[in-house]
Amino acid sequence: MPDEFKNEFLKRHIFLYRAMFSLILCLICMTKAAGLYQSKGLLIFYVLIYLFLWGGEEFLYSGKDKEKRRYYLYSVLTAAALLAMTVASFFGRLPVFCAFGNLMIGILLITDDYILCNVYNTLIALIRRFIYSFLLSMAVFRPYWGTLKNTWKTLLLLDAFLVFLTVQLTASMIYLIITYHDKRYNKIYFKHLDVIEENKNLQTLQDKIEKVNSEINFQRLNLTRANSELERMNVEIRSLIDVMKFFSSGFSIREHAEYMLKNVTNVKKTSVSGLYLEKDAAMQDRPLIVIDPADSSLAPVLQRDIEQIYNLICEENIREPFVLIENFKPNSHYLQSDRVCNAIAFPSYDGDRFYGVMVCVATSYDFFLSGLSFYESAVMDFTSALISDRLYSQTEDMAKKDGLTKIFNRVYYNRFFPELCDQVMAGNSVMSLAMLDIDHFKSVNDTYGHLAGDEVIKMVAKVDEKYAEKYGGYAVRFGGEEFLLILPGVGLSDAKDILQQLHRDVRETVIHFEDKDISVNLSIGIACYKETCGNLQEIVDRADRAMYYSKEHGRGRITIDGKEGE
Repeated sequence: MPDEFKNEFLKRHIFLYRAMFSLILCLICMTKAAGLYQSKGLLIFYVLIYLFLWGGEEFLYSGKDKEKRRYYLYSVLTAAALLAMTVASFFGRLPVFCAFGNLMIGILLITDDYILCNVYNTLIALIRRFIYSFLLSMAVFRPYWGTLKNTWKTLLLLDAFLVFLTVQLTASMIYLIITYHDKRYNKIYFKHLDVIEENKNLQTLQDKIEKVNSEINFQRLNLTRANSELERMNVEIRSLIDVMKFFSSGFSIREHAEYMLKNVTNVKKTSVSGLYLEKDAAMQDRPLIVIDPADSSLAPVLQRDIEQIYNLICEENIREPFVLIENFKPNSHYLQSDRVCNAIAFPSYDGDRFYGVMVCVATSYDFFLSGLSFYESAVMDFTSALISDRLYSQTEDMAKKDGLTKIFNRVYYNRFFPELCDQVMAGNSVMSLAMLDIDHFKSVNDTYGHLAGDEVIKMVAKVDEKYAEKYGGYAVRFGGEEFLLILPGVGLSDAKDILQQLHRDVRETVIHFEDKDISVNLSIGIACYKETCGNLQEIVDRADRAMYYSKEHGRGRITIDGKEGE
């Protein structure tokens, strides 16, 4: 019998037992209370039997014991209860309705034993049912044998047969029911197994589909990520191409640096980026610092430390990107600020020579997690542009500047001076021009040699260039030992003061050549457009004549055009 059916059957039986035990105990109590039965001891004995049965049934139905042991205990309980009722029948008889209750309880006990102990149409089952039926007949009918006319043996046998027949019919009916339900159960069970197997197959298929879907989603996510990465790389490549195009369109190193840093800020969204170039990296005479301040509050921090960062790069010979700060954890004492979250320095070098560093600063976590190749490519492109700019500057210097003095030569003067004159006239401005000539230069060469003469020329050119840069003018080696100082926008009075300072600097400068000290003087002539000269095309000749006046009248003096006698 299937355990499901058995358990469900017993659950329904327990209710019937409780009802019958309660009814019989109530009837016994009512019988005793009404005085219909006088044997107090026998009633108590039966009450004890009923309570024993009730407690045993409750314990066994509770399922607290193991199944096989429960079946064994139930057989013992059934046999003990029937024997106790049989023994009680020898001491008196109960009222008819109580005896009928004993009969019903006995049939239920035998039926439950039949079901619980799995004894069906076997010889042992028939013998057990016969013994139980006999004991039940003795317990129920034996007290009444004396009231019958026939012998008690005949009645006893007849009663036992009737009880046995009732029990056997009940057992056969239960067996048929169980057999029928077993067949249905087996049919449903195997059908259920098919359904279970089909469900397993469906579940397996569903798992495969979910796995495929997960894989598809994973691939889709990877594809999306790859597309995003590809789009980012495309943006970076396009931006680097734009930078290279800009680099090829001109030769201004500052403009190149500014454009590169602006591109880095736009593409990578850095908070602030900066570039430091050492002196002479691109033919400049001082270090170049360019800052692109997307976050203006951090610009002063980078401006303050970028030169020291470059010095650290050079001292430690760092050629790979150097992490200065990573997620607020500093690796150096530079760029210390409560807002700087990440900072990396990218060294710029050409062969074995360092010439600069690019520093990128961000205020967000894991800012450089996507990689550093873009920044390194930007620095490499800038290095290429810097080399081109340097070559161009060198070529341009060779064309524009005098090889000895490094100031503008006569050839370049002939190119820019007409344009400068047009600008001055277009702006209705003034311009002063001074012609400088080294006094007794031939005697310097004759006395100290031409190498000493070259040092004298370089010294005068250096002073000339100093004042040209200071006042926004041009220093030109006009020929031999003659120089020009061109001062656009400077009037005669200011030009006179400037030339007096220049004259004094040259006169007071001592040139140490080998073991000799050499001092020289200048003869200077000054002309000023609009004040001494109304035609810019004549200003050089006017200054030249004034200079010759100085040489012819004692040398070592300054002569103003038109005021030679003063």
